[in-house]
Amino acid sequence: MPELKRVIAAFGSQIAMEETLDQSLQKIFGAKPAREAMTPAAPVETANGGRDLARQALDHFQRSRERLRQGNWGGYGEELKKLETLLRQMQPGR
Repeated sequence: MPELKRVIAAFGSQIAMEETLDQSLQKIFGAKPAREAMTPAAPVETANGGRDLARQALDHFQRSRERLRQGNWGGYGEELKKLETLLRQMQPGR
């Protein structure tokens, strides 16, 4: 079975090969980025609850893409977690 031993990351002319992705990114970009406080998305209880949840999900998706463009991997992951929470709330029969 193949086993991941090192992660290679490259940005411009910089290359890093470390045991984890976080370590590789830290080597290239410097200090570990500050993590934003994680707050779970509060459920919205309105007449148009489904629309509100869909709008919130789209907002988190757009913010995740912006974090990705900025190279903010921690922020990207947090936005995806928030998006997942909203999508689960939108599932029928929850």
